[in-house]
Amino acid sequence: MKITLINPKHYIKILDPLPPLGLMYLAAFSRKNGFGDISIIDLEVERVEDKKLVSIISDSDIVGVTGFTSQFNDAARISGLCKKMGVLS
Repeated sequence: MKITLINPKHYIKILDPLPPLGLMYLAAFSRKNGFGDISIIDLEVERVEDKKLVSIISDSDIVGVTGFTSQFNDAARISGLCKKMGVLS
C-alpha cells in the first residue's frame, strides 16, 4: 500500500518554513508498524507542478493532507484532486 502525506502551501509568505513534524511523526510510526511505502511532499519548500502532483496522487492508495488555516485553499484543492481520481484522502 502506497501512502503519500502532503503539506500544502501557505497563502501567506513564511520566511522560514518549518518541517512538517506531524507528518514526519505519522510516517515514522506507520513505517514502524508495517506500512513501508510512505512519502512526504512538503509543498511549502518543494515546487511541484500540478501535472506531477496529479501523477503522485494517482500512484497512491491513500493521501493524507495536513494544514493550518492559512493552508486551507491549497489543502482543499489537493483533496478535490484526490476525490476526482478516486483516491482515499
